[in-house]
Order: sequence, then C-alpha cells, then structure tokens
Amino acid sequence: AEFVSDESMSILVGVGTTDEFAGTIHSPRVFGGIVRYNAHRVIPDICGDSMCGKSEDFDSCPIDCARRELQTTFEFSLGSSGNMFTVEAQRDIAVSSFAINAMSRGEGEVKVYTRNGSYNGHVQSSEGWELIYHNHIVVHNRRGRRTELGDFANAVIIKSGATQSFFVTSSKGLVYKEGTKESAEFVRDESLVIHEGLGTTGEFSGDPFSPRVFGGIIRYDVH
Repeated sequence: AEFVSDESMSILVGVGTTDEFAGTIHSPRVFGGIVRYNAHRVIPDICGDSMCGKSEDFDSCPIDCARRELQTTFEFSLGSSGNMFTVEAQRDIAVSSFAINAMSRGEGEVKVYTRNGSYNGHVQSSEGWELIYHNHIVVHNRRGRRTELGDFANAVIIKSGATQSFFVTSSKGLVYKEGTKESAEFVRDESLVIHEGLGTTGEFSGDPFSPRVFGGIIRYDVH
C-alpha cells in the first residue's frame, strides 16, 4: 500500500527483516527515513526545432529529419587521392549525398564506394565494396570550399547501431586534416557518428596514410 507520495514519487509500505536475505520477515512495516532524489523532466520532441528527436522521423517530421547534414571540417593541412572512413548510425538512416574538399579546381572524376562494417582488412582490395557514385565531370571547387557531388543513384541504408565504411576518390585529389587516432570518433549528431579514417594514394593500392579525417559533409534522412 502507498504510505506517502509527492508529485514525482510514491513510497510503499514494505517489510522488516531480521537478517540479510535470511531470517523472519515482519509485515507490514514502514521505512523510517528520507529518500532524496532529482526529478528529470522529459522534454517532448517538437517538430520544427532543427533536431530530429527519437519520436520523429522522415515521415512524421521531414523538416527536422530529411536532408540532415553532418560536417567534419574543411580545414586542411594534407592531401592525397582519396579518403577511407567509417560511420556509425545512432538511428535508422539513409545516406544520400556527400560534399567533398577538393585539392584543385576544375572538372574531374569522382568515385564513392561503400561496404558494410569496417574497412579494416579491405583497404587493398575492391572485393566486397560497392561503387555507388561515379561521375567523370564533377566541377571541383577550390580548397576549403565544398564540392557538391549531387545525390547518389540509391541511398545507402544504415540500421541503428550498424557501421558502414566509405571510400571517396577524386582525380583532382582531396585535402583533409591529420587525425588523432584511426577509428576514433571525430564528430557526431543525434543520428550519426563519423570516425577518423585514412588517406589513400591509389584505388585499393598504394600505402595509406593514417590517421586522416574525411573533409566534407554527409547528407542523410532519418527513417
């Protein structure tokens, strides 16, 4: 039975004991003392607040959950022909597009590959990788400015809790910054985590540079 309550908690009548998990039990008995606590108010999700809350998704609140962007950095000190890195989904998401940080301006060829899970053990082989974007005439912007790739033909679906790797290459080269530790978290929002990866000197060939941070933007929808 309830003995006392306030607006946040009720204390019920219990039992008295004669030993620690043993002996005779005396009932009913009322705990004599004080329970101290902090009350945490649950803030409801509000559609239109630029946050894709747990109760929102692409269908119920597209203004918050569609065309989300997560940017790493457009600062740079190094560069090579490509970046390989892994992301982790905190919600069910669909990755639809990238913006990259190009080494030089002008038209050039860009490829984007992806695979489930980590790229570890798969840096030097194309086996298991899927080519999801290939454009010979991407107009590359100057260093430090976003180069837009446009939408992928098919969005990459990543389930909550799953990891997905990406490999981006450009004939004009990519610039990026040196990381702190390969696979370490670099940036996150409420739905996606981007990890530090490596720089590549060839397409599934050559010596990689590690750690390196993908320079760019990942766009996605929350489902």
